[in-house]
Amino acid sequence: MLLIATVFSVYYPTLFAGQCIIDDQDAIFSVFNAETLDLKGLFFPGTASGGYYRPLIGLSYWFDKKAWFLHEQLMHFEGVVFHLFNALLVFAAFNKAQKIYLGRAAGWLSLFAALVFGLHPVVTESVNWISGRTDVMMSNLVLLSLVMMLFYIEQRRPWQLIAVILLAFSALLAKEAALGYIMGIPLLFCCRTGENNCVISSAPLTIESFKVIRFFIYYAVALLTAIFTGFYWCVIIIFILYMLHLIYDIKHANSVLNRKFILKTVFLISASTALSSILFVLIRRLVFSSNISKLGQTVVLMCADTNYTLSLFLGAVGFYVKKFFMPLPLNFFIIEVDPLYDLLGIAVLLCLAHMLIRCDLPSVLILLGVALLAPALPFAFGTIAWTAYAERYIYLSSAFWTMGILLFAAKMLKQRQRCCHQMLIVSSVFLVMLAAGISYFRNITWQSNAILMADTVRQSPKRRMLHDIYLQSLVQAGRLDDALIEYRKISSSMPDLLGDARGASMVGEALAQTGRIDEALDTYETVLLRNRLSPEPLLYSCVRVTRQILADTRLAGNKAERVSSLEHFCSSNLYQMTKSPTLLLEGGDRAMKAGSFKAAYSTFDEVFKSLSLDDRLKRVAKMKRERARQRFE
Repeated sequence: MLLIATVFSVYYPTLFAGQCIIDDQDAIFSVFNAETLDLKGLFFPGTASGGYYRPLIGLSYWFDKKAWFLHEQLMHFEGVVFHLFNALLVFAAFNKAQKIYLGRAAGWLSLFAALVFGLHPVVTESVNWISGRTDVMMSNLVLLSLVMMLFYIEQRRPWQLIAVILLAFSALLAKEAALGYIMGIPLLFCCRTGENNCVISSAPLTIESFKVIRFFIYYAVALLTAIFTGFYWCVIIIFILYMLHLIYDIKHANSVLNRKFILKTVFLISASTALSSILFVLIRRLVFSSNISKLGQTVVLMCADTNYTLSLFLGAVGFYVKKFFMPLPLNFFIIEVDPLYDLLGIAVLLCLAHMLIRCDLPSVLILLGVALLAPALPFAFGTIAWTAYAERYIYLSSAFWTMGILLFAAKMLKQRQRCCHQMLIVSSVFLVMLAAGISYFRNITWQSNAILMADTVRQSPKRRMLHDIYLQSLVQAGRLDDALIEYRKISSSMPDLLGDARGASMVGEALAQTGRIDEALDTYETVLLRNRLSPEPLLYSCVRVTRQILADTRLAGNKAERVSSLEHFCSSNLYQMTKSPTLLLEGGDRAMKAGSFKAAYSTFDEVFKSLSLDDRLKRVAKMKRERARQRFE
């Protein structure tokens, strides 16, 4: 009850958020316009270009439409409930892991593990973003699979193993990252679940304690090699040597058996990885008519320069591990990270070697967290998703890392005095309160697109795309003064023809609708004068706005001439692009109604001169031209 109350209290602001301007509006709009549920099209789309394959997400959107007509607040409520369910599953899984690994379970430590995951700042993106339900729903199924696996380790019932496999593969229909968990399932079969207990082999397996000095020697060699040669394959070779050194150090009378056990474990993991990858490819072959996608393009990039790929992946791993322990600053858009994260990534890689050899339950949980992160590493190329790095990519990994680290800490606490337990409880309460505070204020930031994008632009000020999205969010929020300031700033500091045209269209139309006609005209004229070849959407927007002004307002004098001249200029340019005389005729009619007879005459005259003698519209243009000439004369 404390867990439920705490998570709901922190995520309460999420319930009042709207649709995120990124992805949410498009996804909800597409479902809103669909009249029937096409199950075949959902599970077997058969399209030529296959991007994401997540049919369970499409089903969830359809349920939202039928249940509460895609109500935003209720969809956010769903996200919070699903996330809370994940936190409860972490509580259950960690409680069972303690009983299996330590023989007893400390309830307060299970609560702490669930709170750390439930309130961790890096999970706020997946919970607040409606489109982020892919992470949350995948985690529901994966964590359920983990709980069933822990029951299977304890009770050894076949139906539990079947449930583990079915839940794991169902998670793959929510998000592709579940492939990492499927690849790592053999680790749960091979792990040492107690001091002298192994699931596969009854032979005890003990290894020499981790030697810090030896670790730093290997790390220094790998680090210097990467820095001075830039050849990251040497880092992989050092990683393999380090693993072999750890295997050689195993102290046991029957060391041959233990080495066979390690080789068997490696074989099972390799087989699981190969079979899972083949199954993933076969599924995509089955549901899509071809393999043309951004995923295929990224694989080509990965293979083109494998050394750079290794460097990029190591940096990404280092970045995400840092994000788990030090999540600030939180950022919705991360396109690149500091190359120094490669150094942390090398250290993490060597630590993984130690965990692979150790192969106890805490180590396996941490390794599974890394395996869940692995499918997101190719995103670092920036060719698949709109952002190369994202906090949501470690949503589920953070649950496994939390359980693994705390399970290891629980083992260390068995030899400590009571005062240490009290100090740890006090520290845990402080850590939970700190995480709750950071997450609460981050949830408030996610309530508004304008606030969220302002924060994103502040952290990534050099990306014009983000400024354009921020401008759009300001217009949608009705903050036209701020939108006008932002538009003028980015159009002067980051000039871009298409970007300026989109911005002028958004701001100009919003200003005109609120009666700020002069400012709307200034906005259009500025961008039109700056670019001789204006984009067609901008011209259409300007024509639409000027004609609306001429039709809905009574203008006189210079203002009427100004509006009519601008309309004539844009209509003429559109005519040159589309060769549609009706555009000019409609513009001339608007000018006549507004009293701008000279502008109307020029428009009708242009139509008259451009058409052939036998064209019916030529006679219409001639008649209207004469009428306009008589009026202004």
